Amino acid sequence: MNYKKLLDKLENDTSVFKLEQYLSGQKKFNRRMTTPEHRIELLKIIIPKLIKDMKIENEIVTEAWAKSLLLRLARVRCRQKKLNLQDPKYTDTEPIKRKINAFINYHLTKTMLEIINQMGKDTRSNILKRLFSNYSKHVKAGYYETEDF
Repeated sequence: MNYKKLLDKLENDTSVFKLEQYLSGQKKFNRRMTTPEHRIELLKIIIPKLIKDMKIENEIVTEAWAKSLLLRLARVRCRQKKLNLQDPKYTDTEPIKRKINAFINYHLTKTMLEIINQMGKDTRSNILKRLFSNYSKHVKAGYYETEDF
């Protein structure tokens, strides 16, 4: 494998985890992949830049999901079902924090799927689309705690 193929593979086919394995030395470049100069350039310049870019992209996507209307509507629905979606306290231990986060993620995902399925049904789709558009107007206006549903 020549240097250009390796560089293309690193840019397009790897995850942040694999790139970090190369940096930490857990995963090695074999002799056929690169020359010593190329390895030094990969380890010191290219891979850290790729990891930084991937992390920035992931943060942007995560922030977009956190601000999405569907997630906010799912939180309102969960609150109406009297589910306790409180974030873990800083005094909780790691296993308890993981359980709380898993509980929150499960119920939010389940509620989002229910909302999407209800929007797809013919019987209630017009009503739900109208309610969703009303909710999006509230969110744009800054009223996140609306209970219109």
